[in-house]
This record gives sequence, C-alpha cells and structure tokens, in this order.
Amino acid sequence: MAKFKKAKTSIKFKTGTIKTAGTIKTAIIGILFVLFASYVNADCGCIGVNTNTIYKCGDYVNESCVLNCSLTCSGNGLKVNAHNIILDGNGYNLTGLEINYLGNSYTVGIITNNKENITIKNFEIRNFSNGIIPVPLSMGGSMKNYTIMNNRVHHMSSCGISLYGASDSKIINNTCYSIKLDGIDSAPGNNNVIENNTCYNNKGGIGFYGSTTQNNTIKNNNLYNNKWGIILGWAGPNHNKILNNTIYNNTYFGIYLYYGSSFNEIYNNTIKNNKNGIFLTKCHPIKNVCYPQNVTNNTIAYNKILGNSEYGIYINSSTNNTIISNKICNKNSIDIAIFNGTINATENSGDNNSCTSGLNYKDISAGSNYTCTNICNCSSNSECLSNKCVDEGVNKVCKSTTKNISVGLVIKYPDNLTITKCVKVPEYANGKEILQASGIEIDGSDYEDWGFFLDCINNTCSPYDWSWYWSFNMHKIDENYWTYMPVGLGPGGTNNDFCWKRNYNSGNGHYCANDGDVILLNATIGESVKNYPWCTEDDFNNDGFVDIFDAVTGLESLSERNYSEYSDECIRKEHIDLSEILKLMGKIVIEF
Repeated sequence: MAKFKKAKTSIKFKTGTIKTAGTIKTAIIGILFVLFASYVNADCGCIGVNTNTIYKCGDYVNESCVLNCSLTCSGNGLKVNAHNIILDGNGYNLTGLEINYLGNSYTVGIITNNKENITIKNFEIRNFSNGIIPVPLSMGGSMKNYTIMNNRVHHMSSCGISLYGASDSKIINNTCYSIKLDGIDSAPGNNNVIENNTCYNNKGGIGFYGSTTQNNTIKNNNLYNNKWGIILGWAGPNHNKILNNTIYNNTYFGIYLYYGSSFNEIYNNTIKNNKNGIFLTKCHPIKNVCYPQNVTNNTIAYNKILGNSEYGIYINSSTNNTIISNKICNKNSIDIAIFNGTINATENSGDNNSCTSGLNYKDISAGSNYTCTNICNCSSNSECLSNKCVDEGVNKVCKSTTKNISVGLVIKYPDNLTITKCVKVPEYANGKEILQASGIEIDGSDYEDWGFFLDCINNTCSPYDWSWYWSFNMHKIDENYWTYMPVGLGPGGTNNDFCWKRNYNSGNGHYCANDGDVILLNATIGESVKNYPWCTEDDFNNDGFVDIFDAVTGLESLSERNYSEYSDECIRKEHIDLSEILKLMGKIVIEF
C-alpha cells in the first residue's frame, strides 16, 4: 500500500536544436503523457476513505475504500483485514493472470480474513482461481453479515463467489459466467440469501454443499447454459428454500439434490428446456458413485417444469418427498418418474399436478387412466373428466376445481332495476353454472357449435326483433370498469368447449370464473350501469368504517331485504343474518 501523494519523476532530455514547430508540439505532448502516466500509476488503487491510503494487489485493506482504476495482479487481489468496511470497485476491473482456466497457482480476487459486516460491490473480477471468497471456518474466526452485490465475476479456474463458512449474508445482483466450477457456492453457510443473480456458461450455476449448510434462500436467480442450474448435496444440505428461479437450457439438470439433501423446499421455479428438470437421488451427478444417505422429506410445489427432454421430475432411492401442484409438461419424455434403486422409493406422494406421462407414480386424486390430477394438454372440457380445460396462452391444460370461490353477479333489467348477488361456485365455473347457483331463473338455447345463449332472466326475455338483448360484461377483481366480453357465458359447443384465457382481445373459448370476478348481465336499453366493487367486510352501511352503526344497519336489513343480494354501492360476500351481526358485535366489543 502507499500514501496518496504526487508522483516524483526524473526525466532527462538530450540537448539539441528543434527545427520545426510541429516537432516542438510533439515533444511537449510526449512529455505531458509521460508525466500523466507516471502520476496515474502512482495513485492507482483502492483509495481508503479515511486515510487516503492506496491499496494495491496483495495489500491488506484496513478501511473502506473505492477503486479508482483497473488493477492487474500476479497473485491475490485485495485482502479484507477489518470489520465493518465497504470495498467499492466503482466499475473497475480486478484481473488476475490465470488465463484459460490454467489454475497453475491458487489466487483469489478478493479474500476476507474472518471479518464481519463486509460489503463488496461494483467490481469486475476475472482470471483468478476464485473471485470472492471468505477464509474457511476451519482457519478460525467468524464471518457474518456479508453483502456481495452488483459484481461481474468471470473466467475463474475454480469458483466465482463463495460463502465458505459465512452466515447471515446476501449475494445479490451479481453476474457470474465462464467459471470452471460453480458460479456461486457455499460449504458450509447458514441463513444466507442468494437473490437476483445471473449465472451462465459455468459447470454449475449455484451449488450448496454439506450438512451444516442450512436455512438459506436461493430466489429470483436466472441460471442458464450451465451443466446444472442449482445443486444441493454432499451429506446435506437441509432446510433450504429454492424459490422463483428461472432455470433453462442447462446440459444435464435444472435442480439436482443428492446425498442426504433433505427437508428443502422447491417452490415456484420455472425449469425449462434442460435435459432433466428436478432430480432427486443418492448418487453423484457425474461420478458413478452412490452414497449411504437418502434424499428425503423435500417438497416440490407450484413449479413450471416444461420442455425438458428426458425427465420432468426424477426420484431415485429417495423417500417421503412431496410433489404438489406442479405443471410438468415435457415433449417426448416422462413427466414424473420414481425408481426404487437401492431402497424402496414408494413412500413419495403428491397431488394436483398437471402432467401427461408418468412411471411408477400417480397423484392421490388422479383418475384411473391418468398419472396426474390434471393433464398437460387438452382441446375441450370433455377430455378433462370432471375438470375444466383452461386456455393458458401457450397451451390448454386440464385444471381441477379444487376450491370454491366468490363471484359477483349484477343484473340490470330493461326498467333499470338492478340487483347484485355474491355467488359461491367452484373455481372455473361457467356463466350458466353461476346463474344456476344464484337461484335466479334463467332460460336459453343450446347450440351444438357455440354452446349456451341466454334468452330470459326471471321471465324477462329478450325480444325476437333484437331491439334489446342481454349483454355480457365483467370486471376482474383488480379492475374498476366494465369490459364487454368477447366470449359467451358458457358452456361452449364443439367450437369453444374450453375456458377463455382471460384476455379481452381473445374471442376463443367461453367464460370460466376466477375468484373475485364480477359479471354483469345488462339489458341493452335503459341507463348505463355503474361499477360495483366488493364491499368491505362487516361495513354493512358502506361508510368506510366498521362500528356499531353497521350492527344497527344489519338488524334493520333483517326486516327489509337481504344485503348479500342487494346493495346500492357494492357487492357483499357475507349473508347478513343474526349470527353475522352477533359476530360483528363481538368484534366491536373486543376492539373497544
């Protein structure tokens, strides 16, 4: 290291006659260039914010510093030697001498020395063995509260960013590529968050290893063109969460759990166009070696596992894993496969998944002819047994109606009388099913090609001359305006016997309900209809407050009309009866 000071130069010139103005100008420029280069070189490094010390390659950094130039190092880069400091690369490069993964000597771009509360940000680090790494715990000390963010780490002969023993730390918004092993790894490491990183063209995207690597969260990362996206293994790790990652175009696996990796949660990831989606096994991913510890009690849920060429979910020699509500739709491959291997693997279970093919697996509620509760691709509701064929944009998928939902119903008659109702129906119910569930009397025509057409509501029928008709409109739960529906109420006919994809620009299919929809059947004569939002729970008088006056309004309504069906302001989910009013009064008393 060096103190920040002006560079001293010793420049001698030969005596002689300068014959032209151009030669004089060139000589002056040359002198200035030499002076400037010498000055910059002397002051180039990571400048200490407190002492103006210039930290260079191989130096121990004792304070926060900001890099003011790019450094090329023959050995290690910078060594953190104090707690509570920030190293800011300021967008400059830190470059080692390991070219083309030679790995002739072990060097690190930034290495810590068992320190805490360290931030490393805004560096581009290349051509070392490792980019950023804490000293392993086996060398003693404590390493907590690291923040490694906004760095580009690439062309490493070992790993990119490592948390070897660090805990309660964050690795966020980094880019790791062209790395011989994992872009980001940890062994061990607890309570860390790996978020919003991009890792590509590495052996592995993110790797966690060891039984003491626990309670970490890997989320919102973009991992592609590696041999595998995420790997957990080697006598653990346990109790980690893998959430909302996008993992695609990896050579072998999207997510790979092996050798004792248990009690992990794999939720809401998109895993597509890999050879395999999610792999659970006792065996090493490359070496032909299997280990004694099983992979158990992991939960795989709500993932989209699409277009993988061999297996969607593969489980071998692993037990008590749960597969819930995944969409596993692959081309010319097996969506879910379970193999006994060295142990009986039949204790794995799941339900409410979407898939087409399986091996030694069946959802708990799947039909007798299906592997999963829902099948991946359908063209009509009739293919989905008691379920509904739902257009999701890319393809149509059979969806099970596993829950009841609330749908608002608004009817405006030709004389402008308007009624509102809250109707409880199964998810994906069509418009005719909603009207039937509401108790309102309807009549209409069923056409083979296009399905049901509504003629009459409570004996009020549209005329043959079409001077008016029942217009079908809706607004979704997050909308405050009516939109004319491009599709019919349903059920459909041969041309549209599937659920509309909920895009107002699409005229394919028929309406199917989602929770919170409000549909309007509007006689096309008379006044326009205002928007009806959902009422606030327990606010029976619609004044924006829940108080004793709501109980009074509720009691009054019992002798007049049912507020669950009628309101001048909004649509109420509650059916106002004496029990609801007593519950409200109990809440008011407790709050008071």
